[in-house]
Amino acid sequence: AIERMWDTAGIHTLTKAADSSAWVWKAELLQYGYVEPLIECADGRLVISSEQCAVVNMCQGIQLSEIAANADEQFIEIYNPGDSHVILEGCQIMTNRSAKSYVFSEYDFIESGGYRIVFIATTELTLTKTTTGMVYIVSSDGKTEIDSVEYSSLAKDTSWARIGGTWHQTYTLTPNT
Repeated sequence: AIERMWDTAGIHTLTKAADSSAWVWKAELLQYGYVEPLIECADGRLVISSEQCAVVNMCQGIQLSEIAANADEQFIEIYNPGDSHVILEGCQIMTNRSAKSYVFSEYDFIESGGYRIVFIATTELTLTKTTTGMVYIVSSDGKTEIDSVEYSSLAKDTSWARIGGTWHQTYTLTPNT
Protein backbone atom coordinates (compact mmCIF):
# COMPACT_ATOMS: atom_id res chain seq x y z
CA ALA A 1 0.00 0.00 0.00
CA ILE A 2 1.09 3.55 -0.66
CA GLU A 3 0.18 6.50 1.56
CA ARG A 4 -0.23 9.96 0.09
CA MET A 5 0.08 13.35 1.73
CA TRP A 6 -0.15 16.88 0.28
CA ASP A 7 2.65 19.36 0.93
CA THR A 8 1.96 22.44 3.08
CA ALA A 9 0.87 24.43 0.04
CA GLY A 10 -1.60 21.69 -0.93
CA ILE A 11 -0.16 21.52 -4.43
CA HIS A 12 2.14 18.51 -4.65
CA THR A 13 1.98 15.04 -3.19
CA LEU A 14 4.38 13.02 -1.12
CA THR A 15 4.26 9.24 -1.16
CA LYS A 16 5.42 6.52 1.20
CA ALA A 17 5.56 2.79 0.50
CA ALA A 18 4.19 0.47 3.19
CA ASP A 19 7.65 -0.93 3.92
CA SER A 20 9.31 2.48 4.27
CA SER A 21 9.33 5.11 7.00
CA ALA A 22 10.40 7.95 4.67
CA TRP A 23 8.18 10.18 2.60
CA VAL A 24 9.47 10.65 -0.96
CA TRP A 25 8.56 13.38 -3.39
CA LYS A 26 6.84 12.06 -6.48
CA ALA A 27 8.66 12.52 -9.76
CA GLU A 28 6.00 15.05 -10.79
CA LEU A 29 7.80 17.65 -8.66
CA LEU A 30 10.74 17.56 -11.02
CA GLN A 31 8.67 19.34 -13.64
CA TYR A 32 8.43 22.28 -11.21
CA GLY A 33 12.20 22.43 -10.81
CA TYR A 34 12.48 20.85 -7.36
CA VAL A 35 15.53 18.67 -6.91
CA GLU A 36 16.94 16.65 -4.06
CA PRO A 37 18.34 16.72 -1.48
CA LEU A 38 15.29 17.42 0.60
CA ILE A 39 15.50 18.52 4.23
CA GLU A 40 14.17 16.20 6.91
CA CYS A 41 12.33 17.98 9.75
CA ALA A 42 12.51 16.74 13.34
CA ASP A 43 9.03 15.21 12.90
CA GLY A 44 10.21 13.19 9.88
CA ARG A 45 8.65 15.33 7.15
CA LEU A 46 10.72 15.93 4.02
CA VAL A 47 10.55 19.53 2.82
CA ILE A 48 12.21 21.80 0.30
CA SER A 49 13.33 24.51 2.76
CA SER A 50 13.97 24.55 6.50
CA GLU A 51 11.30 27.26 6.97
CA GLN A 52 8.69 24.59 6.18
CA CYS A 53 9.77 22.71 9.33
CA ALA A 54 8.51 25.49 11.58
CA VAL A 55 5.75 24.44 13.93
CA VAL A 56 2.83 26.85 14.23
CA ASN A 57 2.24 28.11 17.77
CA MET A 58 -1.53 28.29 18.23
CA CYS A 59 -1.08 30.35 21.42
CA GLN A 60 -3.48 27.99 23.19
CA GLY A 61 -5.66 29.46 25.89
CA ILE A 62 -4.43 33.05 25.99
CA GLN A 63 -6.93 35.84 25.76
CA LEU A 64 -7.10 39.59 25.63
CA SER A 65 -7.97 41.05 29.01
CA GLU A 66 -7.52 44.84 28.88
CA ILE A 67 -7.04 47.52 26.24
CA ALA A 68 -5.89 50.99 27.35
CA ALA A 69 -6.26 52.86 24.07
CA ASN A 70 -7.07 56.39 25.26
CA ALA A 71 -4.49 56.62 28.05
CA ASP A 72 -1.17 58.44 28.24
CA GLU A 73 0.60 55.08 28.42
CA GLN A 74 -1.32 52.85 26.02
CA PHE A 75 -1.17 49.09 26.53
CA ILE A 76 -2.69 45.77 25.61
CA GLU A 77 -2.91 43.11 28.31
CA ILE A 78 -3.22 39.39 27.70
CA TYR A 79 -4.15 36.73 30.25
CA ASN A 80 -3.55 33.01 30.65
CA PRO A 81 -6.54 31.44 32.44
CA GLY A 82 -5.10 27.94 31.98
CA ASP A 83 -3.51 25.50 34.41
CA SER A 84 -0.03 25.64 32.85
CA HIS A 85 2.27 28.28 31.42
CA VAL A 86 1.93 29.19 27.75
CA ILE A 87 4.93 29.77 25.48
CA LEU A 88 4.23 32.91 23.44
CA GLU A 89 6.99 32.49 20.85
CA GLY A 90 5.70 33.77 17.52
CA CYS A 91 2.22 34.67 18.80
CA GLN A 92 1.14 38.00 17.36
CA ILE A 93 -0.92 40.99 18.41
CA MET A 94 -2.53 43.01 15.65
CA THR A 95 -4.80 46.06 15.54
CA ASN A 96 -7.09 47.53 12.92
CA ARG A 97 -4.82 50.60 12.74
CA SER A 98 -1.46 48.87 12.24
CA ALA A 99 0.11 47.47 9.10
CA LYS A 100 2.54 45.45 11.23
CA SER A 101 1.99 43.09 14.12
CA TYR A 102 3.78 42.72 17.44
CA VAL A 103 5.48 39.30 17.56
CA PHE A 104 6.47 37.71 20.87
CA SER A 105 10.05 36.43 21.11
CA GLU A 106 11.21 32.90 21.84
CA TYR A 107 11.72 33.89 25.50
CA ASP A 108 8.20 35.19 26.12
CA PHE A 109 5.67 33.18 28.14
CA ILE A 110 2.79 33.64 30.59
CA GLU A 111 2.51 31.64 33.79
CA SER A 112 -0.76 29.94 34.68
CA GLY A 113 -3.17 32.64 35.85
CA GLY A 114 -0.69 35.33 34.81
CA TYR A 115 -0.85 38.50 32.76
CA ARG A 116 1.44 40.01 30.15
CA ILE A 117 1.44 43.71 29.29
CA VAL A 118 2.50 45.00 25.88
CA PHE A 119 3.15 48.75 26.03
CA ILE A 120 2.24 50.26 22.69
CA ALA A 121 5.13 52.76 22.80
CA THR A 122 7.59 49.84 22.57
CA THR A 123 5.95 48.41 19.44
CA GLU A 124 4.95 49.47 15.94
CA LEU A 125 1.27 49.07 16.84
CA THR A 126 -1.28 51.88 16.83
CA LEU A 127 -4.51 51.86 18.84
CA THR A 128 -7.64 53.78 17.94
CA LYS A 129 -8.28 56.22 20.78
CA THR A 130 -11.79 57.62 20.45
CA THR A 131 -13.48 55.82 17.56
CA THR A 132 -13.94 52.09 16.98
CA GLY A 133 -10.88 49.87 17.24
CA MET A 134 -10.06 46.16 17.07
CA VAL A 135 -7.30 44.14 18.72
CA TYR A 136 -6.47 40.57 17.77
CA ILE A 137 -4.25 37.76 19.00
CA VAL A 138 -3.23 35.48 16.13
CA SER A 139 -1.19 32.30 15.79
CA SER A 140 2.50 32.41 14.95
CA ASP A 141 1.80 31.93 11.24
CA GLY A 142 -0.60 34.89 11.29
CA LYS A 143 -3.45 32.80 9.89
CA THR A 144 -5.59 31.82 12.89
CA GLU A 145 -7.38 34.31 15.11
CA ILE A 146 -7.07 33.20 18.74
CA ASP A 147 -8.98 36.07 20.37
CA SER A 148 -10.24 39.51 19.39
CA VAL A 149 -12.16 42.40 20.81
CA GLU A 150 -13.79 45.53 19.42
CA TYR A 151 -13.99 48.69 21.50
CA SER A 152 -15.27 52.19 20.80
CA SER A 153 -15.52 55.69 22.21
CA LEU A 154 -13.27 55.17 25.23
CA ALA A 155 -13.12 58.19 27.53
CA LYS A 156 -9.70 59.58 28.46
CA ASP A 157 -7.82 57.43 31.00
CA THR A 158 -10.24 54.52 30.81
CA SER A 159 -9.74 51.02 29.50
CA TRP A 160 -11.76 48.25 27.89
CA ALA A 161 -11.44 45.30 30.26
CA ARG A 162 -12.74 41.75 30.40
CA ILE A 163 -14.38 41.28 33.80
CA GLY A 164 -15.98 37.93 34.55
CA GLY A 165 -16.01 37.07 30.85
CA THR A 166 -17.75 40.29 29.77
CA TRP A 167 -16.14 43.43 28.37
CA HIS A 168 -16.68 46.76 30.19
CA GLN A 169 -15.25 50.26 30.13
CA THR A 170 -13.36 50.81 33.37
CA TYR A 171 -12.47 54.14 34.93
CA THR A 172 -9.32 52.82 36.55
CA LEU A 173 -6.53 51.25 34.53
CA THR A 174 -5.79 47.82 35.97
CA PRO A 175 -2.67 46.35 34.34
CA ASN A 176 -1.63 42.93 35.68
CA THR A 177 -4.93 42.38 37.52
